[in-house]
Amino acid sequence: MHEGRGPRHASSRWRLRRQRQQRGGAVAMPGTSAYSSTKAALESASEILAIEGRQHGIRVVVVETGATMTAMGAKIEVPSRESPYWSSMRNTLAFLGSRGDRVSQPDDIAQAIARSVRDPACPLRIVVGSGAPELLGLRARLTDDEWTAMANLPSREFVAAVEAAEPVPGY
Repeated sequence: MHEGRGPRHASSRWRLRRQRQQRGGAVAMPGTSAYSSTKAALESASEILAIEGRQHGIRVVVVETGATMTAMGAKIEVPSRESPYWSSMRNTLAFLGSRGDRVSQPDDIAQAIARSVRDPACPLRIVVGSGAPELLGLRARLTDDEWTAMANLPSREFVAAVEAAEPVPGY
């Protein structure tokens, strides 16, 4: 590993600063509390492992994906419109439904993971997949109050705001 204050060191400082700016991390969306909190816990554990493992040559990459075509999607139980959960979940469902055929295939994610393993300059967090750069970009640019207010917009406005968001850099 190169130590010192040369161009590589400056590049590492820039990358760390960019990662902090991008720290939208796991985006909390209504109706996904168990799933999202598990992802957030794994992200935190991965960051700690990256810190502790670095001195031992262990590299860690957190892969932040967008909507991905998996069997999990078929297992989602959509609440009825009369459910007390409908008003908070409708935008999550609208966003996922808006992806249509723009969902990532598992092979696309696997290829990004394989590329990150071969890339010694791969950052701690990589954003891959359909919709992830836009959603993470939007969340990173909003305050908590703005995000919670936006999550309660009419579904068309919510989806349009995500689609129009400036994306964070993908990998």
